[in-house]
Amino acid sequence: MQFDNDLAKISAADFISQLRETLDFRQLWCGENFGFGREREGDIEWLTQNADVLGFELNVANSVEEDGIVVSSSRIRNHIVAGEVSAAARCLGRPLRVPGIVIQGADRGRSIGFPTANLSIWSHRACPSQGVYLAYVFLEDERYPAVVNIGKRPTFEDNDSSIIVEAHLLNYQGDLYGRRISLDFVDRLRDERKFTSLDLLVSQINKDVSEARSRLA
Repeated sequence: MQFDNDLAKISAADFISQLRETLDFRQLWCGENFGFGREREGDIEWLTQNADVLGFELNVANSVEEDGIVVSSSRIRNHIVAGEVSAAARCLGRPLRVPGIVIQGADRGRSIGFPTANLSIWSHRACPSQGVYLAYVFLEDERYPAVVNIGKRPTFEDNDSSIIVEAHLLNYQGDLYGRRISLDFVDRLRDERKFTSLDLLVSQINKDVSEARSRLA
């Protein structure tokens, strides 16, 4: 559903009726501060009063805290946007996972000795900010340590300004094009930055790979 002014004006009762017609759901689970409908009128008190009439069972989950702060979807999204993948993992109770399909890239990584798997990722999925990360790549039943770069590869002076997600898998050789893989982010290594020469870039990538081997072994 696309949130716009028309959707924002729908009352809680009308919205629930639309959901019931479409989904025929029997239970509604939500957090303690949940609210929906016009001006968030569909709060916990409203749901408690209307659940039986509207034909579903209401289940309110207690809040969970991490580091003394309530865990919420907005908090997790903020961690992800900031590249704080380890903090996001603590809130999620698991690593942040980003799946995608491996697509053909420009072969920049291969040309400097570090072949990468470029991922096509669902545009609505939350993805970490630009930077270099430690991650595990899951390919079917196998797991590989990896260095992941998210960004625009400024050293290569590409005209394309789109964000690229690419993973260099350690201890892997083979063709991944067209295959589905998943990235489990472990930690952020550094910001993406422009190097004055390919030699300096290669030197930094070697350091990144060395750290990945040390921490993800």
